[in-house]
Amino acid sequence: ILLAKCEQGRGNAEEAARALCGALASRPGGIKYTQALFELTRIQAEQECFDDVVTKLSRIGERDLNSAQKQELLVLTIKVYRSMGLSERAAGILNTQIPTFRDKQIKASLGVHLARCYVDIDELGRAEEVLGEVLPVLSSGRQRYRATCDLAEIYLKLGRIEEAITMSRE
Repeated sequence: ILLAKCEQGRGNAEEAARALCGALASRPGGIKYTQALFELTRIQAEQECFDDVVTKLSRIGERDLNSAQKQELLVLTIKVYRSMGLSERAAGILNTQIPTFRDKQIKASLGVHLARCYVDIDELGRAEEVLGEVLPVLSSGRQRYRATCDLAEIYLKLGRIEEAITMSRE
């Protein structure tokens, strides 16, 4: 696993993936297995090996993950499904999983991803509703800025120019 991290640091994703496959072949126990599998899926998602990623994501044991890792796993899963053109499925997963998180910031962050899924499947009203709920909760920063831009774009698509301008000024 450490070798894979070093290879990733050098920008060598293929070698990192090989090292992780080797680590998984040695059948490490518990959290080490989950960590290696998680890292491998992240690398393969970047390489757009989506079929492999979906298979591996389903094998990651969530009980070994903390809340931040569960969020990261969920976001990775959603990104993979959206990349495969399965945004409706990604939205369904998010609708099921968001309520399982306690932290309001995490829920809001995941809500941004849900809104993007709705935009993908042309459910702009639902996307607007979700962003309207999560924007006040998101702390200032990059994600809030991006969510504000997403909402402005939705307003444009809905023909609500004045609201898009107001949102763009925020």
